[in-house]
Amino acid sequence: MTAHPMGLHPRDVIRVKARGSLAAQHDAEARRADRLAGMFPIARQIIEATSHGMRAARVLRLSDDIVLGHFASLTSACEETGFDDGKHYLLERYAALMAVRDPFGRLRDVDRLELFRRGLAALAHGAPR
Repeated sequence: MTAHPMGLHPRDVIRVKARGSLAAQHDAEARRADRLAGMFPIARQIIEATSHGMRAARVLRLSDDIVLGHFASLTSACEETGFDDGKHYLLERYAALMAVRDPFGRLRDVDRLELFRRGLAALAHGAPR
């Protein structure tokens, strides 16, 4: 058996490496917990949801005020969880909220937004993705 340059037995080197990886994992979990604790609560709920269906149900219930005021953190939460449908819905909704209306106060292109809304509603109510 070859000696370790620091005089450690190979078995001890493995133990030290294992402890180091556990400490690194613990540190990563602590950093994630700190980041989630300081996050906008609804964005945190999106991240902590256990399925895209649960995320879809949460995103569909958002008020316009929340979408406008916390757009960046909501889309980041969707990105972090791989919830692309939610991110695209939020993008469409934000664009609709910021769009100039026609002379009668109506949105010009509601079909795209409605398409995304229907897809999220189906996902929220158990349709397979």
